[in-house]
Amino acid sequence: SSRNRFTEMTPMPITSWFTLCKGSKRLEVKTRFTNNARDHRLRVMLPTDIQTNVVNAESAFDVVQRNFQWLVTAENHEGNFPEQPMLHFVDLNDDAQGLALMTRGLREYEVIDDPRRTLALTLMRSHRAYMRALKGPMTPDEYDNNPGQHSIGTFDVEYAVMPHTGDWREAGVLTASREFITPWRAIQGVPKPGEQPVSQSLFRLEP
Repeated sequence: SSRNRFTEMTPMPITSWFTLCKGSKRLEVKTRFTNNARDHRLRVMLPTDIQTNVVNAESAFDVVQRNFQWLVTAENHEGNFPEQPMLHFVDLNDDAQGLALMTRGLREYEVIDDPRRTLALTLMRSHRAYMRALKGPMTPDEYDNNPGQHSIGTFDVEYAVMPHTGDWREAGVLTASREFITPWRAIQGVPKPGEQPVSQSLFRLEP
């Protein structure tokens, strides 16, 4: 039945490269995975051990603070939404120490209300049906006529983790996230006439 998940399993190769540059405060991660399954989610789970009930997430025009415990939504029948959006970073801290998570294009996170305050980053999310306008289970025909997006194939995703002292402002998380998403690039400019020295550089490395 289209209402149930398949019981058979399929391999999902995952490879991660961890890079820690000299003098850098953040650990950069590149993960490559090959998805052969439909209707599931792949997440990275980061136990933070930071005892707090709030999280700071960058939004379009601000860094917003959210309480990630179950929220009373009054007459909202949809209940609590543990997954929340972010722009480029999310940060957990207790004012003394914290952990920042920065991403390149990954927008969904969750802070799990468990003893370790686990921070979950969604690497891939697929869904069974493209559209669901009515309440209740969909019929097999409705599933067949409205297939969801399942992200079949090989994908590369990049994120970084930065432990820090103080809160996100004191740690310069906003600046660090911009440095992560906009790396240095060397490009060749447009040729122009004139005389130039035999050697020239914008940088000097010593020793």
